[in-house]
Amino acid sequence: GESHDQIEHHRIQVSLLQEFVAQGKEIAIGMEMFEKSNQPILDRWSQGFMAEDEFLKETKWDLTWRMDDNLYRGILNEAKKHRLKLIGLNVQRDLVRKVAEQGIEGLSSEDRATLPEMDLSDRAHRAYVRSIYKDHQEGSARDFERFYQAQCLWDEGMAQTLSEFLRLPESREKGVFVFAGSGHVVFDF
Repeated sequence: GESHDQIEHHRIQVSLLQEFVAQGKEIAIGMEMFEKSNQPILDRWSQGFMAEDEFLKETKWDLTWRMDDNLYRGILNEAKKHRLKLIGLNVQRDLVRKVAEQGIEGLSSEDRATLPEMDLSDRAHRAYVRSIYKDHQEGSARDFERFYQAQCLWDEGMAQTLSEFLRLPESREKGVFVFAGSGHVVFDF
């Protein structure tokens, strides 16, 4: 897990990518920073078919991620340079926002049908998320239960996308680096 705003974390990630490529390892990169719906754009980037400004615009970087793109430039350039598969792990932010605002029960049947399987009963995970809730009360989630549901959607959605990728024939021989915030992987949740 990374701290998104720490350049040193990203330098380490780039070093790891370079080392594995130098060893001839087949790797892919799963990134929290991109929605699953961005996959066609990520594929075009990795194949060298896009300029950086076009890539950032089409992935709506400034809207969906809002971090300085310079922090991730090295990772993205390594993916492009070596034609490494990039995997957009995240669910659509609009869906996470809807859950934070309305809860799962407030979603349309169409939206509910897109949800991954979610375990909302893990007491240790719930306690951890409650400990960070106070820092997020200014957002769209006005009560803890909806905030918790949104966090579980985020985590389980990324896990589901990664699981789907790992079951593809093209991924059988690949190792996958997953770049996500530490809050998504802390305590092996």
